[in-house]
Amino acid sequence: MDRVIKGKRYNTDTAEYVCRTASGSDTTKFNYRCETLYRKRGGEYFLHCEGGPNTKYGVWHGNSGGAGEMIKPLDEDEAREFVSKYADAETYAKYFEIDENGDKVGTTIYLSPAAKKKLQQKSVERKITASELIERLIKKM
Repeated sequence: MDRVIKGKRYNTDTAEYVCRTASGSDTTKFNYRCETLYRKRGGEYFLHCEGGPNTKYGVWHGNSGGAGEMIKPLDEDEAREFVSKYADAETYAKYFEIDENGDKVGTTIYLSPAAKKKLQQKSVERKITASELIERLIKKM
């Protein structure tokens, strides 16, 4: 599936598969539902959601129902929660820092678009989160 949402492209063919959850494997069932998490090259996460007519993804036209699908962009916290719920510890560790000591705090930083793009590219190249890359750079100072 390929969609543009708020000027950003989300393509399941070019994004990296992370994990998924599904209610069965028979896509012809009215209650079939599947949500698949992907990560774009820039580090952004999104869900590809699909389901039968009796799910929130189904499409109804009068008395006739059919399967439907959609793309749902996720922020990093939403993606972290999804992976925590539906994937194993190894998959979680591949995409997110594991705070063994409970000593991390949140902060907000503002970057120019060019700096943000470079941060995302470098974190993807190194297969670490942007937060981990910033932390490593600060420790080297």
